[in-house]
Amino acid sequence: IDDCLYNHNIVHCYEKAIFIPNHPNKMLICDFYIPNRDLYVEYWGMDNEDYSARRDEKMELYSSMGKRVLSLEDNDIKNIEDVIFRELNADVRSDSELIIMKTIDGTKKL
Repeated sequence: IDDCLYNHNIVHCYEKAIFIPNHPNKMLICDFYIPNRDLYVEYWGMDNEDYSARRDEKMELYSSMGKRVLSLEDNDIKNIEDVIFRELNADVRSDSELIIMKTIDGTKKL
């Protein structure tokens, strides 16, 4: 994920702390944050009961704060560029806002 964002010059933060309103002693740490789209990225790479409970808790907190989250699973990693660029361009209103993916043989808009 980080390599994809870095290789396409997408400004992002790794493990950004998110303070939770009305809970001064509680915060979330997201996997990645893309500030120019106000998009939080979570990669759910494990599958056990404790991890699933934490995932549900995090997603509930994101929802309660009105945060936009891209949830990634193992199968998304195989096509990470397509998945990320599709999400990054989901809310654009004009071609000038499109994020273009550079490929070896040219460029394409997603």
